[in-house]
Amino acid sequence: MPWLINEDDRQSLIALGCLALLIVAIRFWQFAIIAGGLGLLLWILKMQVRRANHRLLKRYVEQAQTRHSLSVVSVEGIFHQVQKIQVIQEANQLKLEMITRCLKGEGNHIRSEEEHIALWKGHSGIPQQSVSLLLTRQSIQIISPISVEATALKTALDCLNELRWCYDAWMKLETMQQAAISTLDKAKDNPLLEHAIPSLQKALLTFKSEEKKIRKNQEETGKMLKQLADFLSIPESLRPILSVDLRDWNPEIRLKELEQSFNDVILLNDSFVELNRNIF
Repeated sequence: MPWLINEDDRQSLIALGCLALLIVAIRFWQFAIIAGGLGLLLWILKMQVRRANHRLLKRYVEQAQTRHSLSVVSVEGIFHQVQKIQVIQEANQLKLEMITRCLKGEGNHIRSEEEHIALWKGHSGIPQQSVSLLLTRQSIQIISPISVEATALKTALDCLNELRWCYDAWMKLETMQQAAISTLDKAKDNPLLEHAIPSLQKALLTFKSEEKKIRKNQEETGKMLKQLADFLSIPESLRPILSVDLRDWNPEIRLKELEQSFNDVILLNDSFVELNRNIF
């Protein structure tokens, strides 16, 4: 059809357009410089405003992190412990979010999970409200740090940490026991190491004793964790019915004592590792 433009004609028109723009720029170069200068100035101002907003937002987040870190909040009746408040960028938007940990599961399968809760979105600038008000807008309730619920959630998360430590320690202890048994078998056939047999046997008894201690601690901690999870999962009006006594339960001290006892066992094991290397 006569009105269609082929590729050669299109390229010719583009070349003519560029030539026309060049002629205009040469003819009115003063205006081109002024326009370019204004554009550069506006770009610099825009970048300065953005940097200032980022500094203000960073300060805002640091203050919120200091105030709310490790505090307990209630989200739709589920208790969360605040781990971190951070800003992330999604496409052309800034997003303020709160990272929390909460209990999941039931019975003997209780675990903790990390959740990300969006508090604010914007293209630039900082939120006009404090984090406390942002939480209220999201129907998130801040729990008093001296409340039973806050103490119960913190203790439950500490119990989970303790259980994870017990599992890792039990696995290491199992490896140490197998190594000690192997060393004992080798020592029985080695006249130069027969004097070490009583010490090896004593070490195995120490390992067994430590294993019983860890297993007992796992049982006690697992039972306390279940009680705490049950307490936190029921409606507020019924919580007084389930009384949880935390007066004599300090996870930090318990774990510190376990770690100290286990470190003594590690030192004992290291001596027998060295002995095993020198057998042959």
